[in-house]
Formats: sequence, C-alpha cells, structure tokens
Amino acid sequence: MIITRDGLPNSDVEPMPSGCEVEAATFHVPVTEALVPTVERSGLRGKVEDLKSRGLSKLHGMQHTIGDRTSVMKRTMRRSIMNAKTSMRTGMDGQMTKMQSSMHSSPMKWAGIAAGSGFAIGMMGRMMQQRNDRRHHMPQLVIIETC
Repeated sequence: MIITRDGLPNSDVEPMPSGCEVEAATFHVPVTEALVPTVERSGLRGKVEDLKSRGLSKLHGMQHTIGDRTSVMKRTMRRSIMNAKTSMRTGMDGQMTKMQSSMHSSPMKWAGIAAGSGFAIGMMGRMMQQRNDRRHHMPQLVIIETC
C-alpha cells in the first residue's frame, strides 16, 4: 500500500522518489539526570559514577546557556553596528552636502585654500629633501696616506 502526500492510502499512485521524504537534521539529546541510567553501586565507584553523571548534566546545561547568551549578544552587536553605520552615513551625507553648497557659493575661497595647501606641501617637501641631502652627504673622493 502506498501513502500519498496528504497521508491517505492509495494503490494507484506512484511512490515518491527516495530522499524527498526525509530532510537532514541533527538530533541532540539533552543529558539530564532523568536520562542517565542510575546504577546502584555502593562505595567509591558509585560515588564516582554519580559525580560523573551530575558533571555531564551540568556541563550540558552550561553549554546551552552559553550558546543562548552568545546568540543574543551577536544579535545585539549586529543591531548596534547597523545603527551606528546608519547614523554615520546620514551625518557624512549632511556634511558633504554642506561642503558642496559652500563650494558653489564661494568658489574663490576654496580655490585659495587649495592653492595655499599645495604651496605649503611643496615647500615642506623641498625642505625635507634638502635636509636629507645634507645629512647623507658623502665625499666622492677619499685619499688614504700611509707613512
């Protein structure tokens, strides 16, 4: 008997191809005290087994807690970074608009600023080049005399 996709039995329907009815999934069984079989052992071995099972259950609980907190922190950080990016973009767009309007309203001022900056950078480069040449000046001819 073949079961259709809606769960009803039908004999004249072709079977579904293999692999369509099962999806990949991971199955994590929580380790708790109820699932760990209790073995009645007396003495030191029983105490060790009891400590081991309690430790595993605590460890599993801590792993879940840390995983949950980590995912919450990641979401919070992503949200705050996106908010910061958005506010920075709007601020920068406002500043660029303000500067462009200033350049259109007073172009001579900005031409003077650009010319003065270029002149100052050129002079500083020239001074640094001359200072470097004086510092590393090596004589071209060396004479060594012996007696």
